[in-house]
Amino acid sequence: MIRSVLLASGLAVALCIGGLVATPKASADEPIVIGQALDFSNWMLTYDGQPQRGMEIAVEDVNAGDLIAAEELGLTEVNEAKGVLGGRKLELIKCDTKADREQGAKCGAEMVQGGAKFAAFSCDYDMGGPAALQYAAAGIVGVSVCGSDPKIGVQGIGPTIFTMSTAANAQGYVLAEWAYKQKGWRNAYSLLDNSIEYDKSLCIGFDERWEEMAGAKLLGKDVFKQDDPSISAQITAYKAISPEPDVMMICSYIPGGASALRQIRAAGIETPVLTSESFAGQFWFDSVPGLANYYHGTHGNVFSPENFTADEKEFLDKYQAKYGEMPPSSHVYLGYSMVQAYVKALQQAGTDEPMEIVKAMETFNDVALLIGPTTWTADTHIQNRRPWTFFEAQGDGKLSFIEKFRAEKAWDIGQLKAWD
Repeated sequence: MIRSVLLASGLAVALCIGGLVATPKASADEPIVIGQALDFSNWMLTYDGQPQRGMEIAVEDVNAGDLIAAEELGLTEVNEAKGVLGGRKLELIKCDTKADREQGAKCGAEMVQGGAKFAAFSCDYDMGGPAALQYAAAGIVGVSVCGSDPKIGVQGIGPTIFTMSTAANAQGYVLAEWAYKQKGWRNAYSLLDNSIEYDKSLCIGFDERWEEMAGAKLLGKDVFKQDDPSISAQITAYKAISPEPDVMMICSYIPGGASALRQIRAAGIETPVLTSESFAGQFWFDSVPGLANYYHGTHGNVFSPENFTADEKEFLDKYQAKYGEMPPSSHVYLGYSMVQAYVKALQQAGTDEPMEIVKAMETFNDVALLIGPTTWTADTHIQNRRPWTFFEAQGDGKLSFIEKFRAEKAWDIGQLKAWD
């Protein structure tokens, strides 16, 4: 079930900011409301759109008694009851943030006013933070659909805030270890698009882990911005590096990251390039003709049917039946997994009261959600060592599955000494 929620006055927003919203006790047959303060119409739709669809499928599955991996998750009673907590249905409410911070805050308030005690917010700390702050102020559980900046959580926003994603620093760790151990590369270079917090944390993690490993050297690093029309100065500086690096790590996102990569290849630089989840999918490949020596790590596999797990195949069959196409990125799994996690926490807590849900989620230890093993603790509301799925492109215009890989070393959120 899906509905939209609109606020008639600014008073409700003010009450939400002050944390003064009171919600009546729900009856046993009332639906449990899940909010979505996400971008449905602007540039963040590239990242928010697929988790939003994943959430829709999961809500439909819970209400129909067809939740994927219910037995493995200890949730067979949910399928039998066709609902949670003895048969209560789930209901989605949504608000379009339009990738605007002020609108995001309004949407966050709307979710609270709409009765949500558990709500999603956007994939980036900068864009999703305003809605998350509304959730934290109201004391409801807020979960980023794919935000990877480690400030999304206890330390940066509040104790009821989580994310489904792997910390950008931890993504840097797993990318560095994979490049070092699986490819045998030893000399690296990193190029940072410093326009958002995710990119900064990703390169910090990669650089840090790379220099910890025996014989690995970081031969250089440089910066650019998402909307820079040219990176010719960075290319010139790169060409002066000797010896030429074995791998170039690019910490950016689409479309600016694709523009930078196109310029790099056009300059005759064929160094293997490594990227993470922000280069989501392969829809942008036409902008870099003949892209080869390209390696990409992300959440999961939606590109190689022969390598799908049974749960992935079941989900993707449902996705195709509903939307008539395959998802463009594995971010879709995060949305489905968010609802799986909430349902498990509801059943474990025996209530939808937010702080009880928080306590239940903080006991998760490699819980086998669709996205993969998921762990939260009292001080770490983000993933720090979930397996990463690696692909390559070798000039054929598509991503080909290589393997799933889990870093040996977990990134420790305690390394962060200060918060912006």
